Amino acid sequence: MLNICIEFGKKWDIRFNPAKTQCMSFGGSDPKHFTPIIDAKCLSWCPKLKYIGCIFKHGSCEIDVSPAVGKFYA
Repeated sequence: MLNICIEFGKKWDIRFNPAKTQCMSFGGSDPKHFTPIIDAKCLSWCPKLKYIGCIFKHGSCEIDVSPAVGKFYA
């Protein structure tokens, strides 16, 4: 899948930045033995991921809403 994304990026002049790209598993077995690579640089695995203000947790599709709740009450 990464190779498809890289080829798409080359075709449409999109560059993926390995320093800003992280990997996360949302279910199934833990793939940490697998090391994804973009532009000859290894991508890191992360335990949680922030996307559009929502924090997703590793291993499930649960969302951590505690930062948003804290900002609401602040």
